[in-house]
Formats: sequence, C-alpha cells, structure tokens
Amino acid sequence: AAALLLDNDDTDQIALNIEAANIDADVINITADAVTTAHVIDVSADALTTGSILNLASDSSSTGTRALVNITNDHTSATGTSLMLLKNDAAGAGGVVIETTAAETKPMLELINSSDNADKPPILAFHKIDGAADDYHIGRIDFKGDDDAGTPNTKTYASILARASDITSSGNAQSG
Repeated sequence: AAALLLDNDDTDQIALNIEAANIDADVINITADAVTTAHVIDVSADALTTGSILNLASDSSSTGTRALVNITNDHTSATGTSLMLLKNDAAGAGGVVIETTAAETKPMLELINSSDNADKPPILAFHKIDGAADDYHIGRIDFKGDDDAGTPNTKTYASILARASDITSSGNAQSG
C-alpha cells in the first residue's frame, strides 16, 4: 500500500496544489537513492486527447543564464546511460519539435562535447533500424520554409538523402 494516497473524484478540481514562497530552496525534493529497477516518478495518462502529460513554463523576465530543464548523469563510469529516450509508436505524428518565436540569432540546436580529447568531436547519428534492403533510405534532412501565398504553404526547398546502396555485411558501397 502507498504511504500517501490522494484520491480525487472531483473531475474539474486540482488534486494537489502547492503554493510556495521559496526563494533559496527547492519546492519539492525527492531522494530515491535506493531505487534500482523501478521508476522514481511514473505517470500514466491513457485518456489524453488534446492535453499533455507535463507542462513546464517560466515567465521570468530575468536575463540571467539558466537552463529550464537540467538532466545530468554525474557518474563517469555509467557508460550505458542515455540522458533521454523519446519514443513515438504513432506514425505520422512527428517526433521532437523545437520552436522559437523570437528573432533568434543563435543555433536552436547545438551539439557540444566539452571533453578535452582532441579526437572526440560532437556526433550526430541517424540510425535506421529494420527494413534493410539494398538502396534503402537511412536518413534525410529537409530544409523547409513558407512560400509567399496569402495563406503560406510549407514547402521543402532542399533535401539531403542518405541511401545504403549495398547492405551486405561484406559490402561497403555508399551513396548519397
């Protein structure tokens, strides 16, 4: 049985609301150092239609440098750890969308490797799993923009397509 159970049957009321005036301390702190194979936080939201599982928003006007989400793997020997896995089982729904509404002059996505090894650059990898056959497409980058119609249409202006021309284990042919 759970140590604490919140049972809210009122469908249009918040089940748990925390109003904190904290300035220098965390509002919620979870220490779960004994957990090995379970999830520290597990959320199920199987009835979602247009809602979302998580909404994180900051309306701070501070110009101080900060990350709104910080995920850190602090142990150098935890080499099997991925910082994040995003998986979508629905075809056609898209994947990760990064959007800015600002007149941005900096990269929207930047890969940084801060290792002091001269031979370890940042790596961006496209890995196609399943469906292997000669001449199959293993990755594509599309460059899109709106046209000048009254109601703009999104158009693909350029693409880079990587194709595997010979997938036999002894083959090493590549094509672009």
